[in-house]
Amino acid sequence: MDDILNQIIGYIYVFLFFFQTICGGVGSIAVVAIVVWYIIDLKTFRSFDGDIRRGIKISSKSLSDQQKQYLENLSGDVVEYGETLFGKDMSAFIRKQNGEVLIYAKQSYGFRWRRSWPLVGYINLATFNPVLEFRSSLPFVLFLISLALSIFLLPFIIVIGVIGFSMEIQTIEKFLQNKVESTASQKAS
Repeated sequence: MDDILNQIIGYIYVFLFFFQTICGGVGSIAVVAIVVWYIIDLKTFRSFDGDIRRGIKISSKSLSDQQKQYLENLSGDVVEYGETLFGKDMSAFIRKQNGEVLIYAKQSYGFRWRRSWPLVGYINLATFNPVLEFRSSLPFVLFLISLALSIFLLPFIIVIGVIGFSMEIQTIEKFLQNKVESTASQKAS
């Protein structure tokens, strides 16, 4: 499924390049449409509700034996709340349903300014060797591709993209590892 999505993204990339080259201003309208789609999608992408498997796979990492065991033994969802300007808001969660796990974490588990690349963690525990997949919003990836079409923005996008992506990965990994360690310390007590 991910290969099909990657092919679709490739076709869209080629289409947008020729579309912007040939149509100029109309290509800009397509970029604006992608941004609007991204803004709408962002709320549901980070939401606790909805499909567990969401977005497209960007990268993956093997799970440690402790992480795998923790997730397999998890009997319910884990939700944490943090203080915001408007009161309490969900800051992180681990949601498990039918052998699939969705992980999302923000701010209190990472850098304060790092909202540049929205990622969630996805794990399918039913596979032989489960891995932690880092998945991103499709409209966000399309938006980055459309920006990368500008040769002047490409170096900036690469630098900011790598920094934002690594911060998001660290945040998700740190949240999961904190939960594994706190559960292990509770069992030891």
